Amino acid sequence: MILRLPYLTSDRKTGNYTYRRAVPKDLREALGRREINHSLGTKDRAVALRKYHPVHQQAERLLKDARSQSSPGAVARVAREHLNNRGFKADLPLNDPAVSPLERELRIEAYEDLHDRSGPDGEQLPRDEWRLYDPAAQPEAEILINGYSALKIAPTLREGIEIYLVERGREPNASLRDKRYGAFQHRVATVLAEVLTPLGDRTPIDKITREDALRWRTHALGFLDTGTVDKHLKALRAQFRRLYETHDIDRRNPFESLDIPKSKKRLARDNRLPFTPSQEDHVRSLLPKMNEDAQLVLRLLMTTGCRQTEACHLVAEDIVLDGEIAYIHIRPNERNGWLVKGSFARRVPIVDPETLELIRKYPDGPSRYHAEDGPTNFSTATNKFLRENGLSDGNVSVNSSRHTMKKKLMAVEAPASVIDEIMGHSSGAAKEVYGDGLPLEVSARWLRAALGLTPGGTQEPPEAATDSSSAHIGCD
Repeated sequence: MILRLPYLTSDRKTGNYTYRRAVPKDLREALGRREINHSLGTKDRAVALRKYHPVHQQAERLLKDARSQSSPGAVARVAREHLNNRGFKADLPLNDPAVSPLERELRIEAYEDLHDRSGPDGEQLPRDEWRLYDPAAQPEAEILINGYSALKIAPTLREGIEIYLVERGREPNASLRDKRYGAFQHRVATVLAEVLTPLGDRTPIDKITREDALRWRTHALGFLDTGTVDKHLKALRAQFRRLYETHDIDRRNPFESLDIPKSKKRLARDNRLPFTPSQEDHVRSLLPKMNEDAQLVLRLLMTTGCRQTEACHLVAEDIVLDGEIAYIHIRPNERNGWLVKGSFARRVPIVDPETLELIRKYPDGPSRYHAEDGPTNFSTATNKFLRENGLSDGNVSVNSSRHTMKKKLMAVEAPASVIDEIMGHSSGAAKEVYGDGLPLEVSARWLRAALGLTPGGTQEPPEAATDSSSAHIGCD
């Protein structure tokens, strides 16, 4: 397979590889050129590929800087620097006691010089009717009177996304997880920018209206499914809520109380169906055909209810097998980027004998899937394998094993607190902050009941079964 990179071409005259890229029309004036053309100085493709990425990153920074210089915030910052260089205390308003009488006089004079103060008949107009000679001088005029600190400058949509990512602690971190998060937030903003005319993503966030939000909804539903549009909507609400608070913008979030029409043909929960008993038996029969790392992950999903990321990113100290009850400790570690979904760490017993036997062979977890993108690789490869081997229902996947575990716990009438503890669902209870959660014995007892296991490992009706719950136990 040939790796094709954008903007990489071969010069017809010299044969050398060249990075050649057209400059967007709105940036040509700022950069003073129509294209970026940089010879990589080699005819060897392998060498060109090594030289490509630094040149590409430099071009990206060049275009990004050019865009930021054309934003209202950047213009105002340049104006403040210009006035500071003239000796003005541009951060302070004109009537501040720290502004000297001489500076006050000079600032008034500079303000007047920016304006045309004459009417059509040559008469002197009132100050509120003066017109700027150059509209681009508006930030400088406001700073001269009110000071930069009193000038509220809303960031553009493009700037706002960068600010949002930094505030969420995502931008400085170069982890794959954060890169994907950032890429999604940028995709969301790009779709919105497509309906913001004429400025697109250079529109200040305080100028984006409810009408813009309604146009966005119609536009997005035209080429995205409702589930994706709903995710975009949630992201936009969070972005604007945070940015409005950060920049003290006193107006209603245009994306609040905006609904996405749901399909009447299927419920949202249909996307996450548990396995039927026959499907679960079929998946179990396929386990010996999988590599042992994948077997271990899938067995953990099916017998503990943990998430794929939790199973793939286990470390040795979080696999405890030498106690009376073996368990995995789900908590932040170096492999999961010091993050776990939910608000608390938890211990989940391993009560299934086959899972316990397999994990003893891998006391450091499934090494094949330790990398940051390991869970994605596991999910993609395993789902493909299951589809190729008879699991044809499109509504089930490896993630169905987790939903199957929850359904089994509900079938034996496990208390909600027990289900939350085992599954890692955050309910806001005090035990998520204080103590170590439920005793292992309690979680193990309910897991054995859900899996139909005695403490010795043989299958029999769950110990917790009573006449009142026997009807539920038969449900799968």
